[in-house]
Amino acid sequence: MILLMREHNRVAKVLATLNPHWEDETLFQEARRILIAEIQHITYDEFLKTILDGVQYKNAGLEIDPSGYFTGYDSKVDPGIENSVAIGVVGFLGTTFPPTPVDQATSTKEVNKFENSDLDSLLSGLLVSSTPTLSSAFGSEEASRDLWAYMVQQERDHGLPGYAKYRERCGLGTSKNFSDLADDISSAGIASLEELYGSPNDVDLVAGGLMEGPAHGGLLGRTFSCLLGEQLKRVRLGDRFWYENDFPPNQFSKEQLAEIKKVTLASLLCVNSGLERVQSQVFLVPDPFLNAPVMCKTIRRMSLEPWREVGPRELIVPPRLLDLSVEKAKESLKKRQDMEKLVFERGRVVSPDSAIWKASGFQQPNDAALRVANTSIVLEFVTQELTNLFLLKSPNRTASLRLKRQALFLPRGPELNAVFVGDRLPQPPPSFCPDGEETRPCDPKSPFRTFSGWCNNLAAPHFGKELTLFDRLLAPKYEDGISTPRLRSVLGGPLPSPRVISTFVHPDVSHPNQRYSLVFMQFGQFLDHDVTMTPVHRGFQKSVLDCRSCDSSHQVHPECFPIPVPPGDPFFPPMDFGRPRCISFVRSLPGQTKLG
Repeated sequence: MILLMREHNRVAKVLATLNPHWEDETLFQEARRILIAEIQHITYDEFLKTILDGVQYKNAGLEIDPSGYFTGYDSKVDPGIENSVAIGVVGFLGTTFPPTPVDQATSTKEVNKFENSDLDSLLSGLLVSSTPTLSSAFGSEEASRDLWAYMVQQERDHGLPGYAKYRERCGLGTSKNFSDLADDISSAGIASLEELYGSPNDVDLVAGGLMEGPAHGGLLGRTFSCLLGEQLKRVRLGDRFWYENDFPPNQFSKEQLAEIKKVTLASLLCVNSGLERVQSQVFLVPDPFLNAPVMCKTIRRMSLEPWREVGPRELIVPPRLLDLSVEKAKESLKKRQDMEKLVFERGRVVSPDSAIWKASGFQQPNDAALRVANTSIVLEFVTQELTNLFLLKSPNRTASLRLKRQALFLPRGPELNAVFVGDRLPQPPPSFCPDGEETRPCDPKSPFRTFSGWCNNLAAPHFGKELTLFDRLLAPKYEDGISTPRLRSVLGGPLPSPRVISTFVHPDVSHPNQRYSLVFMQFGQFLDHDVTMTPVHRGFQKSVLDCRSCDSSHQVHPECFPIPVPPGDPFFPPMDFGRPRCISFVRSLPGQTKLG
């Protein structure tokens, strides 16, 4: 992030020299536009080539034309992030954290206190250090202990169908037996999964995806490669401001685009630090034969000369949306809010001095996310009432009849979608940005992105916008068909505990990778944090819910979803002062915008 901030400021200074008549806002926006193009080019032309095998990279349509424009923009394509990619696939980046800081002297410095010597020392360490092999380890033992339990729990929280369904979605065949996974998972891995799950249809996406061996020439297995490739293809197709697009007014000139395509992460490191030598492929560790460090002055760089006399730009501003409401469901929401206040007054929330409270800052929802969640809860309450009537839940109905009707029930189907229409359905109010985004119509002549991403697609302004819901490749899989996470196996028994999966399938063993540098990890973290954000529920006055108790879903908040500690856990004792021990887990904020 420091490197990118420096690059933005460097570009702005050069542009000011080339065009002294430009106003500060124009300099800022044009430098921002160039920096976004650099990030897109590095991601697709360098980073993805490192992750995906060559065949998958080409088949997904991710290749960058070295000289021409991209003509594949499609306004019907939504570039939003798929739920399975955000929760399952992107999690692999966490496995590349090193067990110890690269440079202890600089690892704890605040960002605004970094000096040139500190950054150079840190970058030098990242360039030559090997990232851990793709596996279950997440940095230090303390950091990795519960990562996988958390990821599996969050996967179930979001209703992801499971590994076998996504394999089938990717054209890798059905998985009736564990032996059907032999093309991608080792015999030892299959044995572990079979012992844990009993049925391949119960295997969680994270567990199965990370057990796959890497596809030829890549880092990921075939399932994760497929999902990630499809996601990034949609991002490119649906982004009206994609840096290679060839239509006015936001396209770069041929000369400008040619300069942008000279950019590599190695060149950014050279021009924004005091380093004198770097390897040309910085996502890979130095190799004396194929990737030897070279002098920075020999690495080609982008020239900003083609930007001389670029005309002024204006910000894009989108229209305001209207709120809709359902009064009866709002009353239920009010009751929940009263309950949250009572929990707060009784002290059943996390203390601001605790480690849990501090860690929760990474998942703190903003006001816009809370408004979306409040609307979603209203719709969920309405859906539950209608579902109970549809499933005929009464004592004189047999369980088999209820299950049969539930199997036919389609929460997102036309039945529920047509129940409440018009102004009876609440919608979240707009988020108010300082510059007035979403308050004025989209400007098709503006070459600049809005800060929120609104108006990227003129026909569907919300496509690709921040604070929009994750997309889904497959229909969600919930226990009750609405929102309760999966609890039972297709064989009838309970699903294995996420904590058991964490310790059994993903042992805490570090395997340093001899090919990938820690720059690869750092850039992956930047992409992960930039494109995904999963806020969790908060209590009264945005307090952090204390969900450590195993009965917290009943005693504290219905959105508590604690992870039980199984007997024989290698770290946690199963009992805590005579009571069962659980690991705190708070469910993600809901985001449904219609009944179902």
